[in-house]
Amino acid sequence: MVACARLKYCVCCVVSLSAQPCSAIVIVQKEAMRNQDHPLARLSPITAIAIAEIGRISNYLLARYSEKSSSPPQTICLTKAGSYVQKNLLSQDEQLRLFSFIQQQDTTDWDNIPPCMNPSPKTLDLLQNKNGESSRTVCLDPNNDNNAVVQMLKKALDSVDWYKKGKRKIKTLSMAVLKYCPAETYSRTIGSTFPPHIDHCNDGSWVVLISLGCTANFRLKCLSMTRSEMFEMESGDVLVFDPSSEAAILHGVDSIQCGEDRGVDWAGLGEHFEVLSCSRFGVQCRVSSTMNLIKVSVLSILHILCILGISSVIASPPNLHASRSSAKSYPNGRDRPHHYQIQSDKLVYSGWRRVIRRTVSSLRHPHHYDEYNPTKHLIDFDIIDQNQGTCGAVIVFAWNSTSKTATIVREYMPGCHRILGGLAAGLVEEEKHAANDILDLDTGEDRNLVAARCELEEECHLAGGTWYRLTEEGISIPMDKYVITEITPYLVIDPHHVHNPRPLDDEEDIEIISGVTADEIMQMIREGDMNLVGGFGALLALQKLRDLGEIK
Repeated sequence: MVACARLKYCVCCVVSLSAQPCSAIVIVQKEAMRNQDHPLARLSPITAIAIAEIGRISNYLLARYSEKSSSPPQTICLTKAGSYVQKNLLSQDEQLRLFSFIQQQDTTDWDNIPPCMNPSPKTLDLLQNKNGESSRTVCLDPNNDNNAVVQMLKKALDSVDWYKKGKRKIKTLSMAVLKYCPAETYSRTIGSTFPPHIDHCNDGSWVVLISLGCTANFRLKCLSMTRSEMFEMESGDVLVFDPSSEAAILHGVDSIQCGEDRGVDWAGLGEHFEVLSCSRFGVQCRVSSTMNLIKVSVLSILHILCILGISSVIASPPNLHASRSSAKSYPNGRDRPHHYQIQSDKLVYSGWRRVIRRTVSSLRHPHHYDEYNPTKHLIDFDIIDQNQGTCGAVIVFAWNSTSKTATIVREYMPGCHRILGGLAAGLVEEEKHAANDILDLDTGEDRNLVAARCELEEECHLAGGTWYRLTEEGISIPMDKYVITEITPYLVIDPHHVHNPRPLDDEEDIEIISGVTADEIMQMIREGDMNLVGGFGALLALQKLRDLGEIK
């Protein structure tokens, strides 16, 4: 911990030094004469020059990430850190080429979409490969410059300062397309809104969202904004944003304009594709690039400082030992920094789940004893991910405060080929759980709660009650070491019975078991009669019930 604190203090010295290496010697000499105990007084002139040069490079890189350029391109309006709105970026011909490609890949059975009371935007089924297999997410070759999606994507990214100046290269590219219909058209199958939400995608990727067709009343909120703001996202406009939990970019569609306000040039787009005159298509591309300049620069600084042995000559920062006793064991929690770098993600299989071959490298892997060489020290992992259109999972523990018992489920689990106990649980699906009256438009977390309510009704035939989130606000739990999916656990107290519940998914065969005591649940966990995720959620819920005084 002391060594890490010294390195942190040393990095502070780096960014505070002059950008001119030659002046670093003067700084060191002045500080040495004025204060013999100053950390800089113990640096050699050569070391000071090295640190100053590192500082100069770091300051240059950080400047590339400044929130707004002094003279940005006319097409770009940088809203706040983490998101870029690019108005009128795509020409009419570019929009037509992009939509022509989407039409060629579209395999959606539009004639047999079932109607519903609260329709949501429809995610298109797109041709995945030459064998005729379709998926709601297609992976594209970012090096195929003849592909219309790749062309538009690179144009969008080349207009963004942090990408252009950083000389990045696209590593992976996936695409999904959502169709919206204006509410005035009274479509019973396709909705006109997508409630504001945060993606919570923490894999280092960025999202490029292209709008085609009717104008969308788009809502956007960044961390530095006190409230969300709405703007008209017209055909050809592009939004580039960071989908991570840290950036917390809240975004959604309030409505789709129609009639004279629809914003579509009938003589242009509408004449070629009539569907663009009465609907809006949101083209969502998720991209990852070859490097993250900020992370690489900081890691490089630390690595060079370690080589120079700076941590052994820099004095400890003030009050280090006094503050150590109150410091957390893990200062940054789940987001503590690490040295692993994702080199590539390759889709190996895509079905109800996706298998991704992830190749990573590390500066400090325990088996790397010689000088780091990214071409020699690569590690492959097989990672399990959900399919497109889903964003995490939920699990619900239902408790009756009168009988002091829980309602659980028992179902067939194909992985272990057993029938085991568990809790109501399921994936958070964008289409299924987006449009709902209980959504709070000022937050991005409520889609998880909507999913939890739906799963409880489907699997336990229960609804209502008092709900408790069993993690810190905005936090979900990684399911497993090799699984991307993160789970949000809930406790609900005193839900009521539903006589006409939502139907189960086709593959589910579930038995509802009521009247299970806390002791019986603990026994099931110890005997292996409940799966790991169910046991985890049950233990959190039982602890919450103790905190509430429900059980001892």
